[in-house]
Amino acid sequence: MKSSLLTAVCLPLALLGCGTSNAAPDSPAPPTAVQESPAPVSGPTSGPTSGPILAIGDSIFKWNAETDSAIPDVIGQALNRPVTNSAVSGAHLSLPEGNGSGPEYDIRQQYQPQAWDWVVMNGGANDLAGSCACTDCSDLLNTMISEDGLSGEIPEFVRQVTATGSRLLYVGYYDMPSDARFGFDQCNDELETQNARLVRMAEALPNVWFVSAGAVVTPQDKAAYDADLVHPSPIGS
Repeated sequence: MKSSLLTAVCLPLALLGCGTSNAAPDSPAPPTAVQESPAPVSGPTSGPTSGPILAIGDSIFKWNAETDSAIPDVIGQALNRPVTNSAVSGAHLSLPEGNGSGPEYDIRQQYQPQAWDWVVMNGGANDLAGSCACTDCSDLLNTMISEDGLSGEIPEFVRQVTATGSRLLYVGYYDMPSDARFGFDQCNDELETQNARLVRMAEALPNVWFVSAGAVVTPQDKAAYDADLVHPSPIGS
């Protein structure tokens, strides 16, 4: 497997500042600036940009922040651009209480309207694990994002963000190994369904991109995971 660190850095680099890409989700062609990455990228074509970046989401984005090696940290270091990481461990999209109280646990409330060049976000796993235990989650998935990717809480929020002039990159989840903690390995099918719907959203909405972290973090290479086999290790970030 190619270096998770290299690919995970290069892909946001191409999208956020120094390349173009509008590859179809099933296309084997890699992004122009990332010749070695097989990651499917969905969204419109973008040119070089500059300006502040906001990251919002859950613990996948917060993990390794204490050593400045969380995913948003890596993006900022690779691009030499300011990145504000407002992600909160345990945060959710639909689940009323989530794993904590307070507005910061609602991923949408982490967003503060400013002149962000890009907003990079993830979210949904805590909803699926906490509300339906990753079993019968059809209703919740439909609440978060419809099958066609055009309605639901996620597309509604994404439209609000892009209406301000910001571009948005949604990072989809990777699969969890079968011995992952907290039962998240039971969510793989549901997260793949969510990812497929997010691809359709990115293809349909202007100024929206999607990339799956599963292109570089896979159960076949556990070095990309933290010891809990849920969150990314520094190299996974």
